[in-house]
Amino acid sequence: MARGTSQSQSSSSSTSRPGVVAPRGSVAVTAGMRRRRLDGGSSIANSSNLYSWDDRRGFLCFARQKPWRRGREVRSCHGRAEECPQVWKAPQAQGIKMNVDAAWKDGKASLAVIARDHHGECVKAWVLNVVTISAETAEAMAVRMAVLKVLEEKYYHVVIEGDAKFVMDSLSTSFHRGSWEAARIIEDILQLVKVLQGTSLIFQWTRRNSNVVAHLLAKWAFCSGFNGSLMNGTLPGKVAKAIESEKAYL
Repeated sequence: MARGTSQSQSSSSSTSRPGVVAPRGSVAVTAGMRRRRLDGGSSIANSSNLYSWDDRRGFLCFARQKPWRRGREVRSCHGRAEECPQVWKAPQAQGIKMNVDAAWKDGKASLAVIARDHHGECVKAWVLNVVTISAETAEAMAVRMAVLKVLEEKYYHVVIEGDAKFVMDSLSTSFHRGSWEAARIIEDILQLVKVLQGTSLIFQWTRRNSNVVAHLLAKWAFCSGFNGSLMNGTLPGKVAKAIESEKAYL
């Protein structure tokens, strides 16, 4: 764009022509983004720039990042570095979302499953320390543990979510190229699913930054050696704090 264009022309055109950015902090950008923003302060992007309106802070955030990048540091229009919140999406009303993760090192692993309702409240959580040969197998075991808890607790509308993409892809396509041990666990899961009559069960992959609560729980279990179930009020401090942080953006 030619530099000789007047500021008034730049401001008026920025809200109507994609790819034209008004001066930082201008009323035109703020008003335009307010009209275009999605529900709940979602991000809106053009070809190279990402904008995010923060309803809690009341100003526009800007970052030169891909729109799917989460948990990134951005610089606000007021010149302060801000961390855009990572959004955990709640299940539908009366549904349960179970986030899973595993911590693995030197043949030892901690499996973590945490179930939350549509308000973001922890319904129940489980951790188990096991011996296994790989992180891949541990991730598959965490998903299997979640399916077993669905059977035990008699949940009927469930989303099982984890950040191990190879596991979730294998469960969706019934095809796995990984280790034999992980493939065996995945086959166990598929057989368990057949037993869940009358239950709506979805396996869903998510990015690591939206699986923070399960990650923290697995890490805590690995360090503490605890095995068993946990309820609201007995969760580790960092896990409880992460849940409250995510509830603020529901």
